[in-house]
Amino acid sequence: MDEARDRTPAHSLPREAVDIDEAVDFFASYLDAEYAERLAVLFEPDDVLRSRREISESFMHELPGTSMRSVLGRAPTSAEELARIARSAARSVQRAHRVLFLVEEYDNPSFGQLFAGYVSGATPSRIGSFGLLLYATVINGRLKIIGDRAKDYDASEWTHGQGAEIGTPGTPRRVRPLVEPEHPDHRRYRATVRDGAP
Repeated sequence: MDEARDRTPAHSLPREAVDIDEAVDFFASYLDAEYAERLAVLFEPDDVLRSRREISESFMHELPGTSMRSVLGRAPTSAEELARIARSAARSVQRAHRVLFLVEEYDNPSFGQLFAGYVSGATPSRIGSFGLLLYATVINGRLKIIGDRAKDYDASEWTHGQGAEIGTPGTPRRVRPLVEPEHPDHRRYRATVRDGAP
């Protein structure tokens, strides 16, 4: 079975401790893969886009009863149509590499060691504020994203996106603040957890 599509329940797997800095590297590598896929949607032929999607999805794990997949994509596209899309995108599409602001580590009763990665939006106007919250845990000895939540720019609440519904994971055991957000509320949250956890 493809490891990315493995549906083994997280609670039935042995726990292996992962250092929070490994989680930072994991989330950063996923964001690189996601950005490469985002560009491939606009500029690359179907086979390259398929490869980029497979790489992005290799960071994910679908727990039983959930779906965890790349949300990017396009219909199969001829070379001529792709050239038209690329010309249009070069003029008008706003895109940016997401920023990883903060990683929190939890000891969660359902998932064991759980990491939350606070990530920016994917456009230039949204890279200074939280836009996506990624949750990862150890699956078969490797970190995998098992769920995500989204936030509109001025929204106070996160909305479940896909994968496992984590809810409130508890109090962070460790926090790794990275980049300071521009949004005042998000900057305050980062400062609060930074000062309140090791």
